[in-house]
Amino acid sequence: MTQDSGPLESHSTDAPRLVVTGPGDLYAAVPALLGFYPERSLVLLGLGGRGEVVAVGRHDLLCGSERRASMRESVERFAVPFRDRNLAAAAALVVDDEAEAHAADHDAVASLFLGVMASAGAQWAVAYATTEIRAGARWWCLSGQEPPGTVGDPRASAVTVARVLAGRPIQRSRGELRDLVAGSPRERLEVAALIDAAQHSADLEFSLGLPRDQGGGYRRRKVALLLRQIDCLAAGEQLLPVELAELGIALQDTRIRDTMLALAVGEVADAAERMWLLLTRALPAPERADAAVLLGFHAYLRGEGALARVALDVALDADPEHRLAALISASVDRGLHPGELAVLADTGRRVGMELGASLPPAPRPV
Repeated sequence: MTQDSGPLESHSTDAPRLVVTGPGDLYAAVPALLGFYPERSLVLLGLGGRGEVVAVGRHDLLCGSERRASMRESVERFAVPFRDRNLAAAAALVVDDEAEAHAADHDAVASLFLGVMASAGAQWAVAYATTEIRAGARWWCLSGQEPPGTVGDPRASAVTVARVLAGRPIQRSRGELRDLVAGSPRERLEVAALIDAAQHSADLEFSLGLPRDQGGGYRRRKVALLLRQIDCLAAGEQLLPVELAELGIALQDTRIRDTMLALAVGEVADAAERMWLLLTRALPAPERADAAVLLGFHAYLRGEGALARVALDVALDADPEHRLAALISASVDRGLHPGELAVLADTGRRVGMELGASLPPAPRPV
């Protein structure tokens, strides 16, 4: 199975709530819940009292007892909400195209999962396996005598329909998520040259404002520029490479970048996330780290754990010393609930207020 275990990828399940009636429904909903079709994966689902999915996690499927410790750690981390929130039930879904060869390993994983869930107080836990998530694919039970069945059509799942209507496509694999974020090396070279050409002017503009307001005027102008360009992108306009370079330079200022954290909640969140994806694809290292960490933050707050992990890996590859990327990455690795990480958006708004920047209205408390 996969050689890189990776951390548990946590996903939230915001509206619409998925109420399941059987394993076929569970498997059919997984691509929409994760944002991609998993392969050789262990997918963990937490269910509420009415059978609704309220927690989702994914881990690379590992074989061999010496590598199962990583999976145990992830399963135990997934079990925490069962202690804290008294969730009703849990399901482990194995996806493995070499299921026959790995049957003993699947049984061991199922036993591990059932034991951890029982210790966590889950009222009910079950484990299933399939070779692939495809309409009509066969699933079978790893934890009892339940007769086998078939996977429902992922394209017809209510969660899939809602996701597509929201403009969020489902990738065919996790590799496609990496490709989505990677961008074009040629474009990055072009933007890198433009950054080099413009950096001196930006530094001079910032320095000239230091005696007057410690750079506050520069930062307010750049925050306003970022917001205007986000609006332009949302309106369907295409940004020029020189504009992307200017935005990349602006985000190098940590107070400007931190202000942008505020956009992860509220009415401009989707438009801002599209901007961070565009900049992550277009900017060179180390500048792309700032855009990538914002992309990862947005994705994680939406419950897109896999996209968040890909983006944060890009950020740390571009700048291994990036403190914000390291902080958010560690939070993701621990399986911190997205709602708890959302406090960083409040921090971003406070930074923006200190700068005197004009930001979109904060969302009203529910």
